[in-house]
Formats: sequence, C-alpha cells, structure tokens
Amino acid sequence: MNKRKSGNIASLMLLVWLAFYIAALLIPKWAGFIGIFGCTVPMIVFDQKVRGKTFGTRDCNTVIYKKQEYAAFFAFCISGCALLSAITFFFTNLGGAPTAAETVGRSDFFYLLVFSCMIPAFFEEWLMRGGVLGKLAKHGGAGVWMCAILFMLMHVSPTKWLYALFAGVLITALVYLTECVYLGMLLHFCNNFASLLLSYLPRGTAEAIALIVIAAVFVSSFLLFARGKLFADTVKLLREVDGEKMRELLTPLFWMFAAGVVAIVFVVG
Repeated sequence: MNKRKSGNIASLMLLVWLAFYIAALLIPKWAGFIGIFGCTVPMIVFDQKVRGKTFGTRDCNTVIYKKQEYAAFFAFCISGCALLSAITFFFTNLGGAPTAAETVGRSDFFYLLVFSCMIPAFFEEWLMRGGVLGKLAKHGGAGVWMCAILFMLMHVSPTKWLYALFAGVLITALVYLTECVYLGMLLHFCNNFASLLLSYLPRGTAEAIALIVIAAVFVSSFLLFARGKLFADTVKLLREVDGEKMRELLTPLFWMFAAGVVAIVFVVG
C-alpha cells in the first residue's frame, strides 16, 4: 500500500464515520449507539491488521518511559485541554451557555459517564489511533499531525477544535511512540471525565478557583514533562514533518471530509 493510498483510506474511514454522525443528528435519541456503529463499521471494513492485531494492540512498549513521565504527560494534556476549553468559552462569548451537566440533567451523571466518557474513550481511540493512525504511521510526524487534524474535525464544533487538536496531537504522539492504544484510551477517558466533573462546578468563585488550580497544574506538569525522554521524543516526532509528506495526505477524500464537517457546522449552527 503506497503512502497516498494509506492517506485516502484514513480519510475514507472518517467519511464513513461522518455518515453515521449525520444519522445521529437525525435520530438524536439513538445518537450514542449510532456513534458506536460509526466507529466500529470503518474498522471492520477498512482495518488491515498487522499480525492479526490492530495497530497499538500488539506491542505496548510502555516500559520505555518512566511512570512519572506518563503522569506528567497526562496532567499536562488534561489541564491544557481544560484551559483551552475555558479560553474558547470566554472568547466565543458563550456566557450563559449550559454545561453538559445542566443540559442533560444532574441526575443523569451515569448516562454522561458512559456516553461522554467511556464510550468515546474506547471507540474513538479504537478508530482514530488504532485504525486511522495505523494507516498513517508510515508517514511519521506528518501522519501524527494528520491524525490529530482528523480527530479535531471529528469534533464537529469550532468551539471544540482548539482543545481537540491539542489533545489529538498529544494522544496520537503518545500512542505512536509507545504503540499502545490502551494508553490513548485511558488518557481520553481521564480527560473527558475531568471535563465532566468540572461541568458540575457552580458558576462564579468555584470556577475561578478551579481555573487557577488548573493553570498551576498545567505549568508544573509541563516543567516535569519537559525534563523527561518522553518530551524529547514527542518534540522530535512532531518536528519530523515536511511539506511533501503533508501534501501526500491532503487527498481529495480529506478535503471531502473537511468540507462535510464545515457544511454540518453551518447547517446545524
């Protein structure tokens, strides 16, 4: 399989997912279950397994980094997503927009835990890092960036794109370096769970204090993260990108997927 073809398949997997996303918009009552199929069907149709296993499930090389490096990485990613989400919230002037907890109802915490934390963490990571990254891994850093961009677009809302790209880059790099999709699933779950808990904070002083604490965690975790081998390998990987490799991945199917996402954003608002 040549590199351009692998890029086409990666984008095609997301186009299939997008078709299910549109179906979920039309049948919101079953959106959670449709989302599961949206991640599963592309994997069944397009996933070409290596030695019988999906990328990231064969050789989990987690021992190549120290436990404290993973802890700093997780804290940096989660706190960074929280800060970027708060910044986006502020600059988009959403003001009184309801949080997830307020929208669904505080009594539905376990519903949110399952459909906003557990299911996305497993199925989206299986698709994005196990499937899409599996197709793009041969491109090195360019493949990591493209997987992160596709993951960003997968969050069909401009207000989510900033932190989704941040998380996408970090999670994709982590899975690429360790070849362990389970780490991506765990980090994805922890990030979504932290977001869910923060959505239950009362507005005002509690939110301000939480933001200060999150900022402190972000700075301190970055300083710890920057001292380790995982940080050096991540930076090296993300720098290994050139224009030619990226152009190979910007296929017509990628632009079709991007255009489909933008169209949904304009139609749904």
